[in-house]
Amino acid sequence: MSTKPKRIMLVYTALIPSVYLCGYVQLQYLCEHGFVEFEAKRFADITKDDVLRADIVLFIRNDSLQDVWLAKQCRKAGKYLIYVLDDDLLNVPSYISSARYYQNPSVREQIKQMMSLCDCFMSPSEVLLAKYGKRFSRVFRVIEPSVMQVTEITPHQDGRVHIGFAGSADRGKDLDEILGGAIETVIRKYPERVIVEIFGPETELSKRLELKTYPYLDAYSEYQSLMKELHWDIGLAPMPDSAFHRCKHCNKLVEYAGFGIVGIYSDVIPYSNAVEDGVTGLLCEDTENAWTAAISRLVEDGVLRKSMQENCLRLAGETYSIERTAMELLEQLQQCGTSRQPESNLPLYTLQKLWIRAVCLGKRVWLAVLKRTLWKIKR
Repeated sequence: MSTKPKRIMLVYTALIPSVYLCGYVQLQYLCEHGFVEFEAKRFADITKDDVLRADIVLFIRNDSLQDVWLAKQCRKAGKYLIYVLDDDLLNVPSYISSARYYQNPSVREQIKQMMSLCDCFMSPSEVLLAKYGKRFSRVFRVIEPSVMQVTEITPHQDGRVHIGFAGSADRGKDLDEILGGAIETVIRKYPERVIVEIFGPETELSKRLELKTYPYLDAYSEYQSLMKELHWDIGLAPMPDSAFHRCKHCNKLVEYAGFGIVGIYSDVIPYSNAVEDGVTGLLCEDTENAWTAAISRLVEDGVLRKSMQENCLRLAGETYSIERTAMELLEQLQQCGTSRQPESNLPLYTLQKLWIRAVCLGKRVWLAVLKRTLWKIKR
């Protein structure tokens, strides 16, 4: 007897890379192949029927008051709730641009409330799972996929070795502090042999050396398309050794591998646990001499570089393919179920309209109405 596919609703604020990689892409694949029923919704678009229909509700990096409110109503409706983080949002360093937001006491409290309301914790980071797992009844790891994968490596027509760094706008400080001296040395050492490009952050390094830069793209599909077009031979992935950064995922390995880019990675968690040194990438101490030597090695040894490019493509296809990561997620989701019985009945009026009216009026009476009358689930 066939089992009815689980119905899964993913709640998001914006379709940022974290949403794509920590569930959206995998669930879309599973839906297209008939393994689950899936829909992704912003808070403002969620209806009563959406909630009644769902078996499992995923919240990815949700941290607002309205997210807490929605999680409470879903919990009352008897839904199984999963909270997903790919960063330690309760410990964002002050130099990161989003720190002011995440250090706000209200936001911190809302993240903690989301954790307390959800049944399960899902993360690509083993460190995060260990750190916050005790707050949940169940935890499991989600594997991020190589969303775009090339099938072969073609040489550059200019005969040069193309080297690049891709990252968010926050990564400029890491690039300047860890790689500044090494990149300057490499460019001086191989003036006619290498091209160095920066995709994402503004850096003092790129200004000083007049490097070709590309602004960060919010649309993930556009970001992926440009990465394919840039067609780098060597990808740089510096990472500070801090408690916050150890909670990150080896996403540069996953991404670079899909494009057949040989990565050089800081020899720190998460990369030291994921990169096979000399096979799928190079691990490097965060010193100028070590980075200079690692980059020079790949620039000079074309045979090694080509061999490692092929290894990267194999890694992306065998370990980080959308199909494999989706099926691994499905295996975990099949062990999730409805955790409780619905508590009450749900009224027929639109949920978001009442929420917005309460917030806009700022009246306690409306908040009281919300608490007393919203989301009485009708059996």
